[in-house]
Amino acid sequence: MKKLKSLFLTAFLLCAAFWASDAQALPLSNGFAAAVVKGETAVLSQYVHFDFVRNRDAPNFYPANVVGSTDVVAMGGVYTISKDWLVFAFIPWIHNEVRFNNFPPATGRTSSKASGWGDLALSVSYRLFEFQGKGWYASSTLQPGVQFPTGSWTQKDNGVTLDREFQPGTGNWSGFASWVTSILGTHNEATVQLQYQGFFKGHDFRHGQAFIYNASLGHRIIPWFLKSKTEYPVWATASIEFLGKYKTTPSGEGNSINTWTNWGRIAPTISLEFSNVFDLFDLIIQGSFQQTVYFKTGAQLPVRPQRAYLAQIGAHW
Repeated sequence: MKKLKSLFLTAFLLCAAFWASDAQALPLSNGFAAAVVKGETAVLSQYVHFDFVRNRDAPNFYPANVVGSTDVVAMGGVYTISKDWLVFAFIPWIHNEVRFNNFPPATGRTSSKASGWGDLALSVSYRLFEFQGKGWYASSTLQPGVQFPTGSWTQKDNGVTLDREFQPGTGNWSGFASWVTSILGTHNEATVQLQYQGFFKGHDFRHGQAFIYNASLGHRIIPWFLKSKTEYPVWATASIEFLGKYKTTPSGEGNSINTWTNWGRIAPTISLEFSNVFDLFDLIIQGSFQQTVYFKTGAQLPVRPQRAYLAQIGAHW
């Protein structure tokens, strides 16, 4: 059963980076909510590269022919206080870049970039309930937290301060709460996550309030030569996920982001686990490719997420 619980150590981190695709301040600490499923102490590090393009059906497409990418290096940890209570800490380093056509009569393309530390998020998690049977495990948790405005939010490009939604940090304090329920089996898994994040006004600006959902289904594939074993160090996961977000209009400057977005994606993942390293901890290494297969959004800035690549290493004990 311990093996079942550890399989989902980093599942939510596979989806958390997509919210950073809008350069928004959604706390990536949400990604650690899944660690509550197994109730273990852990440290994690993750790299994500995400590509996106502006919707080609948008008006004035030529000057708005925007493609871009987000790179996130995230670090964090989970500390177990008791069987049902855990503490989370998470901070990302973010690099955002967009490339677009110059406005006529100018020709060619130009780009804007912003890099720096994002906002630090701290949270606690309480396990509402857990059940387990032969070959399956279910858990539901509630995770409230606070995001601190530690990230850079005043970066400039060619002497012009970049849009607040493009900055690595927010400049705003915020509180958030997540509810996560997961059911894990030997070969199949299902998870639902809901979250609200509310920002406080700061520096004459307040980011919009955010509502997010994530629902995923996954099937675990065990190599044929390991199926006779009760423990297996290598496995693959084929997942389909549905994600959605509603965000109210920011106050203090123009709205340059979508107020709502829904999309689906497939996410094949390869996982490798080393148990009892130095008789101290278990080590999990994961690689994932995520491809958008369905997308609907608002009309403010219809940016379409395309694909992402992820590499992650985590130790838990």
